[in-house]
Amino acid sequence: MNSEDFSEKRVVVFGRGSIDFLRVTEIVRVRHMGRNAHFYCSDGSEFRTAKRLTVLAEELERLAGIFVRVSKTEFVNFTHIRSIKGSELYLCSGEVCLISRGRHKHVIGACIEKYCKG
Repeated sequence: MNSEDFSEKRVVVFGRGSIDFLRVTEIVRVRHMGRNAHFYCSDGSEFRTAKRLTVLAEELERLAGIFVRVSKTEFVNFTHIRSIKGSELYLCSGEVCLISRGRHKHVIGACIEKYCKG
């Protein structure tokens, strides 16, 4: 499945006193810290929600064609990955995410499948 299939899909983020509808393709990464999930977008904006990790993981894993889980608490959008060097994943924004040891083979395999096979 390519990113064009997700161009109009949105994730609903319930924040404090607000509801945001984030276009999936604009989400760079999602990180769960403490009781909050932080959505980092390509325009530099950040959104927080008190969504539980299990619920968040289910939502993002449904979108497995566009997101890959790089650690126990972090997901990255394939379309924003620039390169992988060792256990570091470099994003187009210049940010670096660490890939956990347990997920390293899965992330490499998912990236190869995504970019080399279609």
